[in-house]
Amino acid sequence: MKPRIYSVLIPYLTVLALVLNLGCDSSDQTALAEPAWEGLYQRAQTARAGGHYSQAESLFVEAVATAALPPNDTRHLQILHYLAELRALRGATTAADSLYRLLLDRQQDLPPYHPLQTAALSNWARLHRQGGQYGRADSLLQQALTGLRRNPDRRDVRLRQILDQLSDNHRAQKHFVQAESLATLALGHKLRDQGYEHFLQQRYQQAETFYQRALKTQRRALGAGHISLAAAQLDLAQLSRAQDQLQQAENHYKKALSLFQRHPDQEPAAQLEALDNYANLLHQIKRPEEAAAMEEQARQLRTQSSFGTP
Repeated sequence: MKPRIYSVLIPYLTVLALVLNLGCDSSDQTALAEPAWEGLYQRAQTARAGGHYSQAESLFVEAVATAALPPNDTRHLQILHYLAELRALRGATTAADSLYRLLLDRQQDLPPYHPLQTAALSNWARLHRQGGQYGRADSLLQQALTGLRRNPDRRDVRLRQILDQLSDNHRAQKHFVQAESLATLALGHKLRDQGYEHFLQQRYQQAETFYQRALKTQRRALGAGHISLAAAQLDLAQLSRAQDQLQQAENHYKKALSLFQRHPDQEPAAQLEALDNYANLLHQIKRPEEAAAMEEQARQLRTQSSFGTP
């Protein structure tokens, strides 16, 4: 029995030894190694795309060794992502699990909504779900969702993808009510994204149709006080301003901010956007004192939420 265990672990231990010990003390060394590193990386990507997982894994390991990248370099981290993915595809779930754990440890300095953070949490959750560990999968996806909600870009398509993944995870456990709520949230994001495409092309009537549909769908399924309705109100406020309907825009901002007041710890990026844009509108309509009050709230929120300056 022992020889079989060793035969399974040795390839993984080789990879882990490389990713743990590789580093670079000389920037000149990295610069000189770059062309060779890029060639190996491209060959690894080609092998991965072609389904040659063992070959791809060997090339990725050789690439990171050749480049001598620092452990927290984003290029090094990207290769670890591929190695974890390849391990999972080959059925080496224990090895993949350890690599995802290592990744999240090394990525602590990245913003919580960084693509590498979301990818690691999402893929690791998928691995747990495949193993029937739904609770752990849910925890990882919730962590990804929390990080994405801190993203200044509230239209990030990954929000919808994580919500869909969470919905599927609950549906697999026959938690149909939770699954449906999450699916409704994902649909709301989709409808608003479609509306925004029309908005960018100045097709305002079509944009409003999608925004209103998102609002009505989520209100009917989740209730009038649900925080998700604030995003649609912000979209409608932006649409109203684009058409110089300033009173309507103000009404939408007020509705959004009322929802944020009920849920002060949720959606900080969207909340900050609402305060900034409403303050801008108040300046536009010559109400500077009220604008200053909104700006002060935004300043406090930035401080509390560790946001950078706009």
